[in-house]
Amino acid sequence: MKAAAWLKPLLKVVPAAMCAVRVVVVALAVLLPNAALTQQRMASPDAVPGLRVAFGDTMGKVRAVYAVRGAPINDCLKSQPCLMLSAPSEGLRFFFKASDKLLYEIRADAPFSGRIVGVRLGDSIDEVTAKLGAPLRPPWGYAGHKAYLFDADPHRLRCDADAANKCVTLFYWSGPFTS
Repeated sequence: MKAAAWLKPLLKVVPAAMCAVRVVVVALAVLLPNAALTQQRMASPDAVPGLRVAFGDTMGKVRAVYAVRGAPINDCLKSQPCLMLSAPSEGLRFFFKASDKLLYEIRADAPFSGRIVGVRLGDSIDEVTAKLGAPLRPPWGYAGHKAYLFDADPHRLRCDADAANKCVTLFYWSGPFTS
């Protein structure tokens, strides 16, 4: 069967076009997963590793994600007013600036079983130091524990350790910090 005259030029172009299509398909296969990750990071640049919320999230979003019921509690210094929501079944407390009601601090206690920046409750201070580097300052006493402050660039993580030197409470603050 003979090809129509108009089809002959196309038959010469099709193999080259198919090669170009294959190149585009391979490029998309490589780039799309990375683009999805980049888009996810752009959508939530302050996502808190180990949690389902991000710094800067609204009270409404935290309530929905963690099924928090009750009213927020005033729970900060007069010089830095804030509001707190508690998710006791998760072992989490969320702190919001009173001015804009955006998430800026998270506290984790038992029964929290996740990790925040790779650190979990029950980790020793040596394990935390191995993950995050030396504490930013010497530990200080707080509520019968020793409090250690770590850089979790651009944020900060505080681990309160018991007498066995194990983390029993984690505090995670949004940054960046200048000192």
